Amino acid sequence: MIVVKVGGSLFDSPALGPALRTFIESLKPADVLLVPGGGPVADAVRELDRTHKLGEEDSHWLALQSLSVTKAFLERVVAEPTPLTPSLERKGEPNQTQQARSNLRWF
Repeated sequence: MIVVKVGGSLFDSPALGPALRTFIESLKPADVLLVPGGGPVADAVRELDRTHKLGEEDSHWLALQSLSVTKAFLERVVAEPTPLTPSLERKGEPNQTQQARSNLRWF
């Protein structure tokens, strides 16, 4: 298995989706584990901590929870664009990324 950390600083790049799809495909047949960074979502938690004095421990756990948002973002960015199927994931079926890339796993 190959672990790939996708840093949050890459989230604002329009080329992120196509570049990740190409990179993941190039790693086949190896399984790939994508680990999302916090990016602007974690930055928002840091800003909230500065404003509201949440404390180190609470801010830490909120930042970890923010990774579920960045994971969902990356799932959509990596998925092949299909305008007729907005989100199979919501219906309890495998999402487009899982269907298209059987070698891809998420942390």
